Amino acid sequence: RAALQQLRDLGLQQAGIGSRQKGTRRLLWISRSAATTRRVVNEDALMSSFRCVLNKSIGRWVIDIFSDIPPLPSAKETVRLFNSANIVVGFHGSGQANQVFCRSGTGVIDINLPEPHSQYTAHNSYALDMPYRLVMMQGVGLHQAVNITVPVGDVEDALRSLLSAGAGADDAP
Repeated sequence: RAALQQLRDLGLQQAGIGSRQKGTRRLLWISRSAATTRRVVNEDALMSSFRCVLNKSIGRWVIDIFSDIPPLPSAKETVRLFNSANIVVGFHGSGQANQVFCRSGTGVIDINLPEPHSQYTAHNSYALDMPYRLVMMQGVGLHQAVNITVPVGDVEDALRSLLSAGAGADDAP
């Protein structure tokens, strides 16, 4: 836990990022559209569901996308994106490692695989005091699947759950 917190602090310091400005809330989607495996084929439906749920919640929300399509964001921009997010949503993959730069209180929705090796995001979320919701995919051999269809309704439920629990609120630590 202490090592992850030190890593976060060091990354923020090196990127020159201070305290987050309050006001607009941000949901960050970690896109895998250029990945060779686990591309979310119903990403448009997922984005639409995010907008629908967030429009019904209190406050103004913006959806940011951390993309794997070149040009890739710089290290500093990556740290800024994750640190400014109130809620981060992603499918199992390397982009989720950047959640170490999120603030405590940032909500995390982890769309994950039913394979034991893929539980890193849960451990990091709990260690860094980030409310965590799991959307578990169903199937076999999904880690190497080229295309994945995400259960949009399950992700919506996880998002509503985080919002009702106060995750990502401006007064979160």
